[in-house]
Amino acid sequence: MATATSRAAWRRRLAAGVVALSVAFPLTGCGLDDTVNRAVSAIDQAIDDITVQSQDWQVTLNHMTDDLPREARELIRNDLVQLAEKAVGAATTGVQCIVDMLGKRVVEGLRALRAQLLDETYDAPPPSVCLFTPSEVNLGAAAEVWQTISIYGYDMDSPKTLHASVRTKSGTTTDISGKLRQQTKYLSVLDLQDVQFPSDADLLTISGANDGLGQLPVLQPVPPKCRTEERHAAPVDRQVSASLVRGDAEFFGNGPLTTVSFAVTNTGAALQATLSISAQEQVPALYAPPGTWWNGDTYAEGSSTWPLWEAPDGWQIISYTPAAPVESYVARDTSTGIDFRPASGGSIVKAWAVVGDTPGVDVGVAGGTSVTASLTTLNVVIAQVPGVSGCAA
Repeated sequence: MATATSRAAWRRRLAAGVVALSVAFPLTGCGLDDTVNRAVSAIDQAIDDITVQSQDWQVTLNHMTDDLPREARELIRNDLVQLAEKAVGAATTGVQCIVDMLGKRVVEGLRALRAQLLDETYDAPPPSVCLFTPSEVNLGAAAEVWQTISIYGYDMDSPKTLHASVRTKSGTTTDISGKLRQQTKYLSVLDLQDVQFPSDADLLTISGANDGLGQLPVLQPVPPKCRTEERHAAPVDRQVSASLVRGDAEFFGNGPLTTVSFAVTNTGAALQATLSISAQEQVPALYAPPGTWWNGDTYAEGSSTWPLWEAPDGWQIISYTPAAPVESYVARDTSTGIDFRPASGGSIVKAWAVVGDTPGVDVGVAGGTSVTASLTTLNVVIAQVPGVSGCAA
């Protein structure tokens, strides 16, 4: 925007130029004012013509200078030449703007010239934006592809500067105008190198241009498809001892009825195993056929739950084999040693080692009533958890 001092100086140079012109040939009309009025009138007509037919701005400028009286033509000739050069220069900078933008550029130049002739304040236009390169911010591409946004247009040196902001899907905005740098009158650059984009950012807005808002979509990285893998594990054998619930901890040779079980629950994050045993004393039934047994007073039981296998962070267990979730058996222990029994097959348990009755105290002592489960190798299928692992289903 021209200051009052600069406008006055321009007017003095203009008057001096007119005096010089009057020496070469007489000025028509009423001297300087008439010459200025003729120039202003021609400029007004040119502005109207270009506004209606912006594509013909060059023709309009040529006709304007041809139709002016010589003294008025000489008065503004240099300014018109510079104006035309600026408009053509914009087209030759490699900016593929729409033609109407060139016309607007010329109109603003004519308005600035008119304000100078009339010693009026000229309100400089804001920048005009033609296009962005690249036309989107693809955060999934290599950084060098999107970290520098070139903004092409006109009047990038305007005192009315551009502004930039990032919007999220929730509607929040972050101002990043400090990342804008004017390079030439026709080019500004937005440096996104240090900008941290939220995970839900979806729009980059350039505002302050005289054509409204310029918007570039922000494309978030497309997550890779979640992977599925198979893992193998060899869980260690597990033993559970029974604890006394009632009675005297001694079966007295009356072999207890033992019940053992092994169960697996898939929580997704882990395979939770539970091994259990119960032992109920058996005594011969009175006044009953031989081999008939009643429950005695001693009863013991025990149970343990632990993670048989845990998935890595960001993964979940889809399936496992052997897949039978429960393995159990019930039998009367008729010896005082270890009773080895194969599992039924198809489960993680390969075999049982059960201790019911012993030569001494049975419950709550080392080597007493207990069960040991011998476990087989696991084959576990796991998959990445969508979102948590940065992948998509």
